[in-house]
Amino acid sequence: ELFNTMTEFAAYCFNRSHSAAYAFLAYQTAYLKAHYPVEYMSALLSSVSGNQDKIQQYIVDCQKMGMEVLPPDINKSGSEFTPDGNNIRFGLTSVKNVGEGAVEQAIKGREDKEYTSFHDFCTRVDMKNFNKRTLESLIKAGAFSTIEKSRKQVLENLDSVVNTAVRESEFKASGQMNLFSLMGESTLPTFSLSGSEEEFSDSEIQVFEKDLLGFYVTSHPLSGIKDQMPFLTTHNVSELKNLKEGALVTICGLISGIRLITTKTNKMLKVGTLEDLTGSVEFVAYSEILNKFGDILEPESKVIIGGKVQQRGDEESSISIISSSVSRVENCNIVNINLGENVKFEEIMALKDLLVENKGTDPVVFNIGNNGTTIKILASSNFWVQANNDLQNIIKNHFKSDVEICSLDCA
Repeated sequence: ELFNTMTEFAAYCFNRSHSAAYAFLAYQTAYLKAHYPVEYMSALLSSVSGNQDKIQQYIVDCQKMGMEVLPPDINKSGSEFTPDGNNIRFGLTSVKNVGEGAVEQAIKGREDKEYTSFHDFCTRVDMKNFNKRTLESLIKAGAFSTIEKSRKQVLENLDSVVNTAVRESEFKASGQMNLFSLMGESTLPTFSLSGSEEEFSDSEIQVFEKDLLGFYVTSHPLSGIKDQMPFLTTHNVSELKNLKEGALVTICGLISGIRLITTKTNKMLKVGTLEDLTGSVEFVAYSEILNKFGDILEPESKVIIGGKVQQRGDEESSISIISSSVSRVENCNIVNINLGENVKFEEIMALKDLLVENKGTDPVVFNIGNNGTTIKILASSNFWVQANNDLQNIIKNHFKSDVEICSLDCA
């Protein structure tokens, strides 16, 4: 019995020296985070560069701390995440299709002075390290956006700029004199990009950043409804790991990937990834849900999914949502019910029963007057409804309460 107790204890115990070392490390870490937050978070992000879920969560933490994670910049970015004033700058190696050799060349080329244009960059680096795919990736990721007006314009001029830069480099290397050097000019004339300065749309830039960086950096497809999301959901993705098996949740996000699967019983189901501003989670939609909402469950759709939490292991990545309802974000309504200060208990109970009878996915918000101020209270998802004019009229006529069914922008 004694031996078994010792064995069980040994499975999790720390000896005193080990515990002391961890405590001291925790103290040092807390000190750095408190006094050097930008440097600390830069190092933390670099340490998990291969884990997109952790990076996304740390980016959210940075934003809560008042720091922004900025897109890569050919003049300011290092190899990994680095401090940039009070913010953090994406590293150049984070850009897909950009290798270490290209990054070293880019950093070395700006040691004496910063690049002033895309053409200037191409004339000062060894172009052997930059193929067309690498340059396209850097342009689309926004690495030249601080020295050029338009990613689209730079891409359209890519071939002509590179060809011109290569010819100029070869000419300089040959040691030949030209008309400008004879006239006392120390440099060749400035190269100007041709065509329109029109930029890609926000949605196109979002696609570029997601593909090349793994994240939406400049803007997120859900940014426009960021303030309304607390009224649409019961949890965000990062909170799911703390919930028990079978917990009911409502999550709002963007479908970033989905696949159709045929089961052994010859039924169809969809397994996808739902991403919000804090992370991503897998969801499963069985045939009953597909029959109702299959056309909604497509990539790049902004949706609200209700369902149960399922855990297949101890890891965060093993969490999934078994879908029971799906709706498009743009079709979602918020039901604002204005209650006076002297509302009776019996009226509240009757209103509760009415809401339960009309259960749906549209959130209900109570606006309660109190001493000249209004308090907003989001009802539990158990009392969310299917908003329609009939429900609105019943509430107005029977409960003498002002009720407004509105879209997200009036939440």
